[in-house]
Amino acid sequence: MKREKLIKRLSKNKITLFLFFIAIICFGIAIYLSSTQYIQNKKIANYIKKNNIVLPSTKKITETDFSKFQAPSDYPKYLFIPSINVKTIVKPVGLTKNSQIGTPDNVFTAAWYIKSSKPGEIGATLIDGHVSSWTSNGVFYNLKKLKAGDTIQIQKGNNSILNYKVVKTAIYDSNSIQDNQILDAVNPKVSGLNLITCYGKVDKNTNEFQQRLIVYSQLK
Repeated sequence: MKREKLIKRLSKNKITLFLFFIAIICFGIAIYLSSTQYIQNKKIANYIKKNNIVLPSTKKITETDFSKFQAPSDYPKYLFIPSINVKTIVKPVGLTKNSQIGTPDNVFTAAWYIKSSKPGEIGATLIDGHVSSWTSNGVFYNLKKLKAGDTIQIQKGNNSILNYKVVKTAIYDSNSIQDNQILDAVNPKVSGLNLITCYGKVDKNTNEFQQRLIVYSQLK
């Protein structure tokens, strides 16, 4: 009996010691990951400060914000993509100081490039949105899930609704993408809608996404 008790005690001690070592290992991993994330976050912060980057807001759009938003009658006002649960406002943007197309000031809204076609006109309406921020997914996070035949809707400032059908998607390297790939309609004879967002891995040197995803659609 004493021998059995001793064996049980030794077994319990082994299990306790094993669990202790597992806890130590997990703690070490947690410390490593925290320090690595801290260093990465510091690098990102320095890059943002050095390049005078203004980060988009992560404040969620309320139903009140949505309903009160106004746009000129021929501008895009709202964007709806039922298959990926997108319902957002669309703000006009121009070019930045670096001659790049402006992006939304909020990760949950979209932006229409004012030099592209207006909704319903021949040519392509270009709308961009963020895939994510440092802390949350963006309005176009699931854009990659769209497939040919899916519906995209634009509601204009005059509240008329235009329905577009996805024709195809394409992925381009961000450092070699051409203007025509961004701004040209998939069918030059039909009003088009191009949605663009970031895609792929983040470049460790610039902290920017290495690719761009474009969804091409045309008016039904």
